[in-house]
Amino acid sequence: MASENLKNVKINNGYWDISADIHFPPNFDEKKKYPAIISAHPIGSCKEQTSGNVYGEALAKEGFVVIAFDASFQGDSGGEPRSIEDPVLRVEDFYQVTDYLMTLPYVDEDRIGVLGICGGGGYFHQCRDDGAAHQGGRNRHRSQLWTPHARGLQRIRSYRRA
Repeated sequence: MASENLKNVKINNGYWDISADIHFPPNFDEKKKYPAIISAHPIGSCKEQTSGNVYGEALAKEGFVVIAFDASFQGDSGGEPRSIEDPVLRVEDFYQVTDYLMTLPYVDEDRIGVLGICGGGGYFHQCRDDGAAHQGGRNRHRSQLWTPHARGLQRIRSYRRA
């Protein structure tokens, strides 16, 4: 994918930066609104592998804005010790990436989907299941998320932290 169709961003999670790549569709126009997909890598992986360079590129070619991020402690994201899997922070990474994505003027916040590859999918389901019962110190807003299912793309309501 050409460099004009890829942008690396850093998203601060309160402890360190989460590294993410945003993949843009061909003929991207910042003035338009696009459906978006959060692409989450498998446990022990990074955004440059399946979530970004395979699925991120392919989904961007189909007209989606795709954000593939490195989980805390992995890839280019911060956190020590390296290469560990922290389920609590991995779920928080999803919240941070979603919040960031919803600030982008070219993302249609009513059409944000999730592609979780292997373990990455399990973490998304935890975020969804947390729902309104998950309270945090920051203001959160309700969002509509989509997730792939065996029968195709189904709409799933996810009540983010109130």
